[in-house]
Amino acid sequence: GGESASAVQILSMHKSKGLEFPVVFLCDLGRRFNKKDSRETVLVHQTLGLGPKLTDLERRVEYPTLARSAIEARLERETLSEELRLLYVAMTRAKERLYMTAAVKDTEKFLDKLSAGLTVPLSPEALARAASPLSWLVAAGLADGWRHMALKLQTAAERQDEAQAEPAPGDTAPATAQELRRRLAFRYAFREAESLPSKVTATELKGRREADPDAESLRPAVKRRFRMPDFAQAERPVSAAEKGVATHLVLQYMDFARTDSEQAVCEEIERLRALRFLSEREARAVDAGAIVRLFASPLGQRMRTAKELHREFKFSLLCSAETLFGQAAGEEVLLQGVVDCFLIEDGAITIIDYKTDRLRTRSDAEERAQSYAGQLGAYAAALRRICGLPVKECVLYFLSVGEAVSLEKW
Repeated sequence: GGESASAVQILSMHKSKGLEFPVVFLCDLGRRFNKKDSRETVLVHQTLGLGPKLTDLERRVEYPTLARSAIEARLERETLSEELRLLYVAMTRAKERLYMTAAVKDTEKFLDKLSAGLTVPLSPEALARAASPLSWLVAAGLADGWRHMALKLQTAAERQDEAQAEPAPGDTAPATAQELRRRLAFRYAFREAESLPSKVTATELKGRREADPDAESLRPAVKRRFRMPDFAQAERPVSAAEKGVATHLVLQYMDFARTDSEQAVCEEIERLRALRFLSEREARAVDAGAIVRLFASPLGQRMRTAKELHREFKFSLLCSAETLFGQAAGEEVLLQGVVDCFLIEDGAITIIDYKTDRLRTRSDAEERAQSYAGQLGAYAAALRRICGLPVKECVLYFLSVGEAVSLEKW
């Protein structure tokens, strides 16, 4: 239906040449220019000829020749010229409205880098260094903004110097200066929302009972470490995290009716291994005795006899940022989580979360339980909304010491 006046057309910049539309959306301007042609091993140009690399067999090094460097510079300049022509074509297709969109990873870094070499007017060197159409547009906007700001400051200062007495009718110098100060003093109304993640998991809320006013960011950057793959993985010992995952898998899929003896639990673990829910090394890492102790306890008996019980319950909900982080009222954050187990008794919910933390005593378990209050609180809030029932209890069961700790505040 491209010919229809009420249709939306999706076109490339090339295809849009010569056409006009009332409203145009020019998207993905943050894409980097494609300079693949100037990265080939041998470069070819219709007037400059061949541009190969030079390989020094004695020193075992490879480097570009002068001819290659010249052709690379020419190809990149021609690529940018074509990109600039395309951008001009795209920006002149709109009759009434033109919307331009782009995305960058780090806005502040992007703007700082552009501002560092900014001149008025823009220099050809600055334009040649651009990595995307967005760089041209923002640099032009910054340069134009600087020019207008300088003119306004100069005009306001001159008018204020001349206005020694009551301003004459129609004199707008004070208003101009006031308007300029107002614009320069502008502060984004939703600054608190800038530091919020768009999505958070309930596990990340562990220990966060209230917002930390001294924290500069909610989630500090983590430096990732990359390593070579370990192909001898089956031979190395199971880590604490892997042991926890394996234990949770067993408690998710095992038959609770077969938990009255260690032999029965071991048979269930072997059944899950045969079904490939667990690997051989994961099956060996699960503590069958700890699972027996769980189901021998009053909490485990309630789990076995519950009429309505849910395991590994996944949820995704939009929640108030103020509730989760104590700031940014009116904003919402996507909360995701997985509840290990919850049961419904007498119209109320009991949440059960298994922990494989290495502990020794009951007092250790009670102390550690408090650090999970934020996580359990998120589970409780989510299940109240989803099930429409009250949550009467949140219980943490520490398998290493066989202790169940009920949280009073969550």
